Amino acid sequence: MSRLSSRKAREILHHGSVKGHPLTDRQRRYFGWVASRGSRGYGGGREPDLEILWLLNERTEEATRDAIAMLTKRQRLTDDVRVEFSGCPNKPRSTVYPPFRTGYANAYRIHLCSDSMDDAFNALHSKTVVYDDVIVSHYAVVVLHEFGHVLDKRHLLQACPVTHAERRADWWAQEFLSKL
Repeated sequence: MSRLSSRKAREILHHGSVKGHPLTDRQRRYFGWVASRGSRGYGGGREPDLEILWLLNERTEEATRDAIAMLTKRQRLTDDVRVEFSGCPNKPRSTVYPPFRTGYANAYRIHLCSDSMDDAFNALHSKTVVYDDVIVSHYAVVVLHEFGHVLDKRHLLQACPVTHAERRADWWAQEFLSKL
């Protein structure tokens, strides 16, 4: 998924469809927000969440750090969450998304593997988090999942109904995306 320009978003809104399919209400809201670049009236009062998603969809280190800073502020975390990037040569390939390496997190750090920023990885779809791949990149889902681990390690997911750590992180990512 390449960066979506406001001109392209306006064009999509004008045509009312993507790949021959009519836009859903969620897609229309997102494309409207991008077309107006966050002006009031789009996003149902959730412009910061759409900005986070837009930044993550850029799939760059700088945009990811900005999105994590916004998530940190949104969650009212008292400590910053450090974001690191590498090829992850010592991390085994993902059992969920072979042959890629994705990332890992603890309470204060998210480490993202360069595999997850690649176009081939973003052609995949999450096996557990439901999202609209027209407006959400797979990379964005992975970063939200890793941020869910940060929250879980800080014991901030009390409302989560599951106990498995990976499913708890998926639950948080799903909650975030479902509110857009």
